[in-house]
This record gives sequence, structure tokens and C-alpha cells, in this order.
Amino acid sequence: PRHNFPLIGFFLPVNRLNYYIIFLIILLKGVFEMSDQKPILPPKPGQVRVIKALYNYAAQAKDELSFDAGDILYLVDSTNKDWYTARCGSSVGLIPSNYVEEQTEAVPQPMHSACQYGNLTFLAELIDNKVSVNGLDAAGNTALHWASRGGHAECVRLLLMAKCDANAQNKSGDTALHLAAWKSHSAVVELLLFGDGAQVRTGVANASLSVKNRQGETPLAMAKDAEVKAALLRAARLLGRTTSATEVTYSDSDDGGDSD
Repeated sequence: PRHNFPLIGFFLPVNRLNYYIIFLIILLKGVFEMSDQKPILPPKPGQVRVIKALYNYAAQAKDELSFDAGDILYLVDSTNKDWYTARCGSSVGLIPSNYVEEQTEAVPQPMHSACQYGNLTFLAELIDNKVSVNGLDAAGNTALHWASRGGHAECVRLLLMAKCDANAQNKSGDTALHLAAWKSHSAVVELLLFGDGAQVRTGVANASLSVKNRQGETPLAMAKDAEVKAALLRAARLLGRTTSATEVTYSDSDDGGDSD
């Protein structure tokens, strides 16, 4: 027997051809509906995508994430239009999409911005959210370059704990130690050289004394402050070497010690 199938105001006899037509109409309808939705694009390299919570939400299941109105959430996945996967602090879970802003914001080089302005809380969140500590800006600077240049010692400490590259060079050839020495930030220089209170006998903990920039300068050559110079010379003594790039050899008198 033949059966009729109601479709958009008229009836088509059900046979193989009409099944194909019905399937095609349903398929096209779905495509047009999807095209009306604006997809959330994945962030470009060096960017994170953040979204702001509009309301408080208490997790109703183990795989959900609790948050408060005003919290900044880091978007991990937005494939499901009703439930996003997001990160807040060290926690990851599902969040209802109608509890957050419709538009996400791509933050370019967020770690660099945090270090430039000494925003320790934001930097800690970025590290917790697995943002690379060795990303480069247009001038080849890492976040450590910015933290060191600005004298933000706590940011420097956090980056070193996250195992950033302490000897990365920017397009001018400067390392973070070059910039800290140039800007006379003695506390940062100490951190870069010796770590956090480490007693270094066989070599500096992190930053290298011997790296030269494109002008042929070592960090010591760029240092103007007496405390900074003393720290650099003390590191040279611990390494048992001369600072050959500036033709300066360490002696006890250089940092006020007793000479032989």
C-alpha cells in the first residue's frame, strides 16, 4: 500500500525519489539554521579567549563549573552551543552558555600585558590556565623580558617557577638580564642570577652572564647601578670566570670584599 507524507503544505507519495527529496530538504534546512549562528572561533597562537560571567552559578553535577557574576572565564571549548567548557582558576568544567556574555574577547599576548603592568593575579591565572610562558611579541620579547624591564620581581619569580626560558633573546639580542641591568632593577637581577635565595656555587641558577646583544654588550656592560654591577660580578666569581665581553675580571674589591 502507498502512504502519504505531509510536507510543507502538500502531500508527496512516498517512494524512493521522494525520500531523497525529503532528506535533501531537511539537510538544507539544517545548513541554513547553522549558518545563522556566529561560531566562536578558536584563539590565534599567543591569544586566550575569555568570557565574562553575567550571573552566579552553582554546579549541579560533577562535570560542571561553579562561578560568580563578574568572574572572567577562559573558554576551552564552545562546540556545544548550550554548554561551554571553561576554566576558572585551576578548575575546568561545563558552564551554561546563557549565564555568560554572548561575545567572547580574544586577548592578544595576555601574559605580556600582565608582566608589563605587574598584574601578579592575572599572571598566576594565565599560568594556571596553561598559557605559554615563552610566547613572543612582535619585538621578540617574552613575558620575562617585560617583567624584568618593569622591575616586577614577583612576576619574575612566578615565571621562573613556571620554568620559562631565562635566556631568551629578543630581536635586539637582549635577554631579560640585559633589560633588568639596564633599568637598574637589582632585586630582579638577583632573582635572574641566583633564583629565590639559592646558594649557587657551581654556576648561576638561571640567567647567563655571557650572552651578548646585537650591539655586542653583555648585561654587565649595560649596568649603571652599583648594586646591579656587584650582583653581576659576584655571579662571575661564583662561575670562576671573567666577564670577557667587557674586559672586567672579578676581584674581591669589586663588591667591597677583602682583597688578597
